[in-house]
Amino acid sequence: MVSKRRTRVLLASLIHETNTFVEEPTSVSHFSWKVGKDMFLPSVDDSPFRAFMEVAQEKDWEVLPAVDARCMASGIVEDQVFEGYWELLRKEAKHYLEAGPIDAVVLILHGAMATRSVDDVEGVLAERLRTVPALKGLPFYGVLDLHGNFSERMAQHMNGWVAFRENPHTDAIECGRRVGLMLARYLESDRSTKVFWRRLPLLWPAIATATSASPMCEMEALAREIEKENPDVLAVNIMAGFAHADVPDAGVSINLTTTAGADKARWVLNRLANTAWALRETRYPSECPLSEAIEKARQGPFPALLVEPADNVGGGGPGDGTHVLRAMLAAGVDESAAVIYDPTSAAQAIQAGPGHELELKLGGKGSRLDAGPLRCQARVLAVSDGEFHLEDPQSHFAAMTGQRVRMGPSAVVLIGCVYVLITSIKTPPFDLGMWRSHGLNPEDFSLVNIKAAVAHRQAWAPVAAQEWTVDVPGPAMSDITRLPYRRVSRPVYPLDPMDQSPLLES
Repeated sequence: MVSKRRTRVLLASLIHETNTFVEEPTSVSHFSWKVGKDMFLPSVDDSPFRAFMEVAQEKDWEVLPAVDARCMASGIVEDQVFEGYWELLRKEAKHYLEAGPIDAVVLILHGAMATRSVDDVEGVLAERLRTVPALKGLPFYGVLDLHGNFSERMAQHMNGWVAFRENPHTDAIECGRRVGLMLARYLESDRSTKVFWRRLPLLWPAIATATSASPMCEMEALAREIEKENPDVLAVNIMAGFAHADVPDAGVSINLTTTAGADKARWVLNRLANTAWALRETRYPSECPLSEAIEKARQGPFPALLVEPADNVGGGGPGDGTHVLRAMLAAGVDESAAVIYDPTSAAQAIQAGPGHELELKLGGKGSRLDAGPLRCQARVLAVSDGEFHLEDPQSHFAAMTGQRVRMGPSAVVLIGCVYVLITSIKTPPFDLGMWRSHGLNPEDFSLVNIKAAVAHRQAWAPVAAQEWTVDVPGPAMSDITRLPYRRVSRPVYPLDPMDQSPLLES
């Protein structure tokens, strides 16, 4: 009796959110790379990758790990990053094809990566894979961050998508399971699925994309309602988009994976598009002038968060802005805290060692919009290799790094009244373990500078007593009308006055 051949699934991952308003480009060295079986190392075991692997085990699939490349959000990506990734992926696919046929392809992506020459990296990646003769007609399924800028290519060359439904991304791991089950449904029933999509003339800054608040709260609720009422609609993905990418596909979009036809898809897309347009003037949390926020926050109770979306590390901000740190030093509130990305200062503090004082030119190097480096005297309190284990397994970090976070060689210094954690790898404030690993308890802080927009809330909400969002300049600022867009598709709200509802497909 001839045994049945196992289903073979090619798996690849590429994660980057590109902020085109950040001046420093992103090179090959900024990415972490895993090729072939190295993808099975524990460092990615709590991303969507892990949950997909669990489904694969249940279904007895043979997973063929190809390439995983990922990097914290940052500036425009050099062309050689994507071209190098593609060459590795093509080589691995060829290697696996020499051993036998491949039955499916699964891609775990972000959705908002752009290089100097390619605006739509994820769409072009799917398109190129389809040109490989042995892969051309296979089922292609993928995972996306809800901040992806969805494109026509991403719809045309994929059979299905699952996007995160939560921001902060507490469901990232679950998405890996959903895409695995979606693929299993296809393989077991042989019912083909298709992706339909609609780009809307809307740009929502990161601070407007929390799924616990309007407009995303209403949009996600409607998406789940549509899925429940229509079994032939396997997934409705509300793509909030990434407004800090000046590319033609930037902005809000909707896509669905379905076994239904174009008429049903058009009805669903129109319903969702009308709702999104009706919510276009939903106001995201107001931003205070920095001086006003400091004055209110210093009255307590503590910890009091000073949230700085303009230098949102998770949205590509440099992570070294000094506007808020300067104001905290001037306020003189003891037990204040901030995180600054500055490899040079981290190295100097580590060399000096705990208990020693040194002069630093801290931060202020990543954006011309910043106040510039802060000249200061600092006392070194602690140094480390910068690695820590997540306190919260559902942290926003889990989608990017797994349970271990690497901040690079790091130091905690005391500058006046402020504890400053200096990292040599950009690290967003998504988990309190970054502080506890250096012997400090975030619950004891007074004023805290948070370089984020939304994703910090999962970690900080349980301990923070108050939160103020501050209006300072920076490449990830919430008032996107102040950014120098040149390439985004126009007209688009709020960059352009748009009183009329956009035309919906009949």
